[in-house]
Amino acid sequence: MTVNATQTPALTLVKSTTTTTYATPGDLIDYSYDVTNSGNVTLAGPVTIADNKTTATCADLTTIGDLDSDLDVGETVTCTAVDYEVTQADIDFGSVTNLATASADGTTSNEDSVT
Repeated sequence: MTVNATQTPALTLVKSTTTTTYATPGDLIDYSYDVTNSGNVTLAGPVTIADNKTTATCADLTTIGDLDSDLDVGETVTCTAVDYEVTQADIDFGSVTNLATASADGTTSNEDSVT
């Protein structure tokens, strides 16, 4: 008899910024993304971020946890964004809302935003 495992791959994304205000076009907003394997199966890397305002890069998985190229259950990788450059339209609107998701091994995270 074979007993099959219930596999539930999942990623959780928490996005943040340390930038609190901006005032002129060209000001920069930085973003950080913590991506956690919140499922019950190991996910093969790499971890990628899809962001509607900027480009993000994630730490090499061989530098975290057990130093392999996978995102193990419970493991978190931190990603950072190339600074978003504020436009005049952003100033006129009064805020910048940024949306992102993370992906690894065919699994996509929740969408998270920072305003």
